[in-house]
Amino acid sequence: YNEENYRNMIFLIDRLNEKFNGYTKEIAVNDNNLSIYETTVETIEKTIEANRKNKEEFIAVNEYYGLLEDLRTLYIKDGIQKDLRSQSRPLIQKYTREFFEKFNFNYSDLILDDEYNISIYGPEGESNIEMVSGGEKIAIALALRLGITQAMSKGNIETILLDEPTIHLDTIRKQHLITVLRSMSVIPQMLIVTHDDELENAADTLIRVEKEDGISTVKINS
Repeated sequence: YNEENYRNMIFLIDRLNEKFNGYTKEIAVNDNNLSIYETTVETIEKTIEANRKNKEEFIAVNEYYGLLEDLRTLYIKDGIQKDLRSQSRPLIQKYTREFFEKFNFNYSDLILDDEYNISIYGPEGESNIEMVSGGEKIAIALALRLGITQAMSKGNIETILLDEPTIHLDTIRKQHLITVLRSMSVIPQMLIVTHDDELENAADTLIRVEKEDGISTVKINS
């Protein structure tokens, strides 16, 4: 037995234990860091995947936007719309002129230009819509709408709605309007909302809404 060797061995063992404990702590720290790094990597991978999906969605939306822009360009006023207006205008003008003539105004012709602006011709020459009276404007507007309806219907439109169509029309023009409405056999059914009793002559069925003592009542007369 050698005391000095023993102490050296004890010292060496203590040093080794200290190193072992140090390594153990480092391993624990590294394990913790590894867990943090793995979580970070997982988060980054999820972020990358989300960004990839966002990129795909952006590309898809951008392509769709491009398609919408192409369609918008195609269907703008001077695109297909212009072609459709140009093709429809002669027939709409024909029917509008026929309806307008039934009001018996002192005009010889009605013309629609490519933008559907209306010009009428009378004893004083050409006039635009801003130059005629209020009643004439109403008659022209009605004639145009009825002309468009007749041109578009081809027997397929079952109902049209007219809201206060006699505003600004004198008694004679109202009677002309009634004649026009009753001659619209191409439209099986018309709904006319009005406060004008004279339009009763144009109706097959009257639905009256009256208020009595604050209560609205509906009466139907066939």
